[in-house]
Amino acid sequence: MSLANFDHNMLPNTLKNEVDYDFYDASKSPFRVCGLIKDTDGVFRRIPDGVAKTVSDGVVYTNGYTAGGRFIFRTNANKLAIKTSMPLMELQRNVNFMNCCGADLYKYENGKQTLLRSITPEINITKGGYSAEVDLYDDSEKDIILYTSCHATLKDIFIGIPKGCYIREAENDYTYKTPVVFYGSSITQGTSASRGGVSYSALLSQALDFDFINLGFAGNGKAEKEIADYVASLDMSVFVYDYDHNSPTPTHLKETHERMYLTFREKHPETPVIMMSRPQWHQIGDKEAAERFEIIKETYDKALARGEKVHLIDGRHFYDKYGYSNCVQDNSHPNTLGHYAMYEAILPVLKKCLG
Repeated sequence: MSLANFDHNMLPNTLKNEVDYDFYDASKSPFRVCGLIKDTDGVFRRIPDGVAKTVSDGVVYTNGYTAGGRFIFRTNANKLAIKTSMPLMELQRNVNFMNCCGADLYKYENGKQTLLRSITPEINITKGGYSAEVDLYDDSEKDIILYTSCHATLKDIFIGIPKGCYIREAENDYTYKTPVVFYGSSITQGTSASRGGVSYSALLSQALDFDFINLGFAGNGKAEKEIADYVASLDMSVFVYDYDHNSPTPTHLKETHERMYLTFREKHPETPVIMMSRPQWHQIGDKEAAERFEIIKETYDKALARGEKVHLIDGRHFYDKYGYSNCVQDNSHPNTLGHYAMYEAILPVLKKCLG
């Protein structure tokens, strides 16, 4: 007996009749894959595994999490099924089930995204993946963006549509096709947001219609030289970095913050950069939070004096509008409202950067 016996909204999206569907490998055409690469071993990652291994064991481990991953396609189906292979599905005390291994389906039209359905697998799924199906309500032709979760490793994903329906290349594309790159901590990764589609980077993408790459590595955003070199090698429209949360001490932050900026700026002399400090909470206290902000501001002030395209956001005030206690999941990570608060603070700055 469970609550689902009394409330059908609690039921998982179980795949009941697989034979009713034709399945397509979402890593191949006509699907458009954003925010992820299919690595040499077949696993989707955010940076090549070979690069991650030069940074740290922690980046190797968290690199497989599919934060910011999207699969875009067009279909006339009124139902949709999904089959996944997930080598790692890791529920944590501060990561809910949906954000661990679920998915979000958004209808994409004229630069606007509207949530169609979230896919909720069985709560007792075993390591290895899951299958599910959801109703899309009508058989109109539509472009769909499927957002992956922020805390699972994905090897295979197959999208199923009822026999007689079709999947084609999406007709819509991002207004800003050159991605915005976000680098940072578990906060950047989207930990404790309720779904992959409502992390602050995803919300910004939906509002301003840009492609993006999420390089938030839980516990491992430390601005090592190797990751700085890799980020600098990427093509991007804007660079946003906020790894303060993972910098173990103010001294470490001072040793790495300007160094990463200068490494990036050498390869991207004209690309706008947004620097952010960590959201403030009680763990470090006001004195250390102020010290950390001043370190970041020093990088910003020097760049501004040189006439470079830089912006600074004081993360200590992210939660002012809605209140600290309403915005955090575990005294550390922002919940969905916290991510929305961050989105609201970053939105006007990023909009200005994109022009």
